[in-house]
Amino acid sequence: MIAYSKAELEAAHKAISSSIRKIEKAQETLAKKEPPPKAQLTLAARNLDALRLSLSLITREMDHAEEYESRVGVNQVVQSGSYQGIQGFSAMSKQACKKTQPQ
Repeated sequence: MIAYSKAELEAAHKAISSSIRKIEKAQETLAKKEPPPKAQLTLAARNLDALRLSLSLITREMDHAEEYESRVGVNQVVQSGSYQGIQGFSAMSKQACKKTQPQ
């Protein structure tokens, strides 16, 4: 399993929160149109649901990361190799893509 640093989780939280605010504003604007565009409103609602779910999972992960780092210590997490962060994710993604490409 990939572990993300507190900074990475906070950055993702900030970006998703921003996206949620933007979609909510767009949703308000769309709802005022006559006739209201149903497809766009449905898409906005589904995107909001997905983003809110993501935000809750990130918040939960941030709580676990803080607890783990306080218990073990940030330096030990990094040195032990249990911290992979974005670089670890990128490397794993590349390996997965190579396995699925036809030869």
